[in-house]
Amino acid sequence: MKGWEVWSNIGADGGAICLPRLKRLRLTDCPNLRGNLPVHVPSLVNLEITGCTLLRRVLPRVPSAHVPVLQQASCQCPHTELPKALVVTSITKLSLAGLEGLEYLPTELVMLSSLSVFSISECDNLRSLADVQLPPSLKSLDIICCNALESLPDVLPPLHNLEVGFCQRLICIPG
Repeated sequence: MKGWEVWSNIGADGGAICLPRLKRLRLTDCPNLRGNLPVHVPSLVNLEITGCTLLRRVLPRVPSAHVPVLQQASCQCPHTELPKALVVTSITKLSLAGLEGLEYLPTELVMLSSLSVFSISECDNLRSLADVQLPPSLKSLDIICCNALESLPDVLPPLHNLEVGFCQRLICIPG
């Protein structure tokens, strides 16, 4: 869908678009797609976005009541911004890759109370995780190819799996 340019959240009647039965949204190779994704998707369980280079916002900025069952989100779009208020408490798996503008993670990450798997890769401008408190539910943390990353949180949750690789500036891992 290389020609798709705009996702409109306004319906023909002028009201907001609601997709009440949408369970999975997968966007792949939509390089011209701009704007924000739908806000009211109460049944969305899986969100996967790859190769949408102009898309800025993919994760909801709205209360979790609008996406109460979202469990997995994956984003590989270089210009995507994470919302400051990341409040999708049902999410269990979050994967962020190739986000060029990502320097710091939102401090609200700790509010993702169901998050058990978190993966960050190829976020070349991500500098630090030191100020981020990771959710206590987190069991697996993967940080790969984040070349500017210098520090991790001082305290990590009781992880079952920690994978860190190709982070050239990382000085130490808390123990």
